[in-house]
Amino acid sequence: MDANLAYRMSLDLLDKTILKNPWIPHTPEPKPAIFLTLPFDEGFYGGAAGAMKSDTLLMGGLQYIEHPDCHAILFRRTFADLALPDALMDRAHRWLKTTAARWVDRDRKYEFPSGSTLSFGYLETKMDKYRYQSAAFTYLGIDELTQFPEADATYLFSRMRKPEGCTVPIRVHGASNPGGIGHEWVKQRYVDPGHPSRPFIRALLSDNPWIDQKSYREQLAKLDPVTRRQLEEGDWSEPYPEGAYFCQQYKDAEEQGRITYVPWEPSLPVHTFWDLGTDKMRDSMTIWFMQALGLELRFINCYGVGGEGLPHMASYMQGLGYTYGEHYAPHDISVTEVGTGKTRLETALSLGIRFRQVPNIGFENGIQAARMMFHRCWFDKKNCATGLRALKNYQKEYDERGMCYKNHPIKDWTNDYADAFRMFGVGWHEKRDTKPKVVKKTYPIFQRRSA
Repeated sequence: MDANLAYRMSLDLLDKTILKNPWIPHTPEPKPAIFLTLPFDEGFYGGAAGAMKSDTLLMGGLQYIEHPDCHAILFRRTFADLALPDALMDRAHRWLKTTAARWVDRDRKYEFPSGSTLSFGYLETKMDKYRYQSAAFTYLGIDELTQFPEADATYLFSRMRKPEGCTVPIRVHGASNPGGIGHEWVKQRYVDPGHPSRPFIRALLSDNPWIDQKSYREQLAKLDPVTRRQLEEGDWSEPYPEGAYFCQQYKDAEEQGRITYVPWEPSLPVHTFWDLGTDKMRDSMTIWFMQALGLELRFINCYGVGGEGLPHMASYMQGLGYTYGEHYAPHDISVTEVGTGKTRLETALSLGIRFRQVPNIGFENGIQAARMMFHRCWFDKKNCATGLRALKNYQKEYDERGMCYKNHPIKDWTNDYADAFRMFGVGWHEKRDTKPKVVKKTYPIFQRRSA
């Protein structure tokens, strides 16, 4: 297509769908305007904090809202994130409260005179995505996309469809800062290497004339250096964080080629190391899967999921087809859960998982135990990708007043994987016989209590 023709078409689209759109109360800045007129069904916007990400996604959701077949939905990771001041839902209320759009609180959506809708969703637990199983949308906007695991985000992509003859385009738009559990997959899909059909518009704080940039930069300066570069500069390089607990150990593993392809050896038992999350299931329940071959400790898989309990984990483990050895869990697995009157230890045993309780030797001693075992560890680069990023980014909280690191970790998504790995460091006992122990007959998936 001729470049001048493409430019004129973009200006025409901007004029018809945004500038003359009665539901959008202000004119977009240049970069959001470019992003919203790109002729692609998928794109990614953002980089730095304060770069008008939420504003851009909300405009995208309203861009074709006068068409009766337009059904848009905007996502954040949690409902609390959606409802924050000036976040997606709060901003939509300010834009639409005096218009003819009708808010349906039960369904968290706006209904428009044309019959179109603008909904708000979240994926706080693994099961939340199934609430949208029968839904169909023409626009999907995901704010802070790097907070989403890849499988959850791409599942939402499958909800994109429209009736035959509908002229509203199907579009998937993500926006985010670097960092978070989904940093790596978002970076590869959109940023580096990215793809020509999935453009990335890099936006910076300096692109937003409506924010007090000086005071915001002063606040960002109080963060640790890596997080500051991610939020202020939109830096996707993700270097080794300062204050990371396993920084040197991780570097050594990379330099020595111990983060690579590590195959499952069917003749060896698979040992598991757990973090159980909270009894309210707001944290992820997490498992590392390891095989011991001589002095090598081979981590072949890791898995974490929020909003699920032991029955789900038992089903997941059984589906892997491994023959299991020992299962290690934190000492508090014997605490009685509110509501069931049972301990998780008892629940696990009823599912055929016989746990060894890892003694509580204190956080610092547990970290040191894991560090001391790290030199023997090999990791499968693909199956342990999320866990590896957690170990790399598990870091101490930064003291902005003292300009130094505190002696306890930042409470974020890395904790669950790191805590499970700490169970390995503390719980794994050295074997006197370093030769591989071959399983000579088939055992059941789990060690069930005899009748």
